[in-house]
Amino acid sequence: MPRRTSDRDPGSDPPEDTRMCADKRVSLFAYDYHQCDAKRCSAKRLEKLQLCRSIPKTAFFKGILLSSEGVYVISKLDRKVVEQYGLATVDCSWNEILADQVPITKLKCRNHRLLPFLLASNQVNYGKPFKLNCAEAFAAGLWICGYRDQALDTIQRFPYAKAFLALNEELLDRYASCETSEDVLAAQEEIMSQLESERQERQLRKQSTAYQESASYTSDTYDDGSKQASEEHLHQAHCDSDQNVKYQPP
Repeated sequence: MPRRTSDRDPGSDPPEDTRMCADKRVSLFAYDYHQCDAKRCSAKRLEKLQLCRSIPKTAFFKGILLSSEGVYVISKLDRKVVEQYGLATVDCSWNEILADQVPITKLKCRNHRLLPFLLASNQVNYGKPFKLNCAEAFAAGLWICGYRDQALDTIQRFPYAKAFLALNEELLDRYASCETSEDVLAAQEEIMSQLESERQERQLRKQSTAYQESASYTSDTYDDGSKQASEEHLHQAHCDSDQNVKYQPP
């Protein structure tokens, strides 16, 4: 639906540098909902390092916005828009998003994009799929669009950088090799299918190990019981023999 001029709040346009990014470095922005602890917020940290710029919820953004409201997954096809207008995230609480308390659909951006399957490495949501913080989301979006060096420079500002790479580097390389959103989704499906197969194999091995341990315990118990019964039988036979000798009639 065409956007009416009256919908735009006075002074809501982003600064000029949000409209055209430098050739070698993508401009990063974060819609700030003021829901995070500033001391722990990754977007605030990037802003202090002058690697990201917070923008108000009323700002109109023409770049790619990584959000849960996306229809398409980010891919190389978004590179031109990212290069020209920048990449943005929504700086808010995941709990508020899951509770539908963040009206992301009201943000003045038409280019919402989803991130594919990735694992969080931050202290709050470590190991949880899709629940990346702003820094992780920036790194992922940049990587997939072909800005690997800037992605590394962004995530390496945080203590969990090594964990992020250990969990996601192979996945990101796979997604970055895809040309379209459909290709990224196909890669994601293959990855998740493989992970599910590995999970099932681990479960089967666990069950097999438990069964073997149980069988071994039963066998040992049976052997010990048989040995004890055999010893008792021999002892009883010996006693019977003594009695037969003692009470043998003349």
